[in-house]
Amino acid sequence: MRVAVGSGNPVKRDAVAAALPDATVDAVSVPSGVPEQPRGDDETVEGARNRAERALQSGEYGLGVGLEGGVAEREGDLFLIMWAAATDGDRVEVGAGPGCASRTTWPRGCATARNSAP
Repeated sequence: MRVAVGSGNPVKRDAVAAALPDATVDAVSVPSGVPEQPRGDDETVEGARNRAERALQSGEYGLGVGLEGGVAEREGDLFLIMWAAATDGDRVEVGAGPGCASRTTWPRGCATARNSAP
């Protein structure tokens, strides 16, 4: 099976290739349709879905995969979150990465700088 990962990031391509060792996995740069740093689960999921769907449509692929990282705020702290989406063209499945379960906290200085950025 040929799989398209909706990102030019070789780390994301390698992660999908490790999960699907019998597949041919290509990195395909596609827009996420969300800000460069998605905020919140909804925006991050949307980016993952968009990447998966656009990757699938970019060529002759049996599966499109989108991996999207974002940040979510809770009680004044920013947390790293990760979402993945996969589509075969008929359906889209979405799953949360480990950050969504453990909610990895950004260091305060980074979070303060990120919140003050445009």
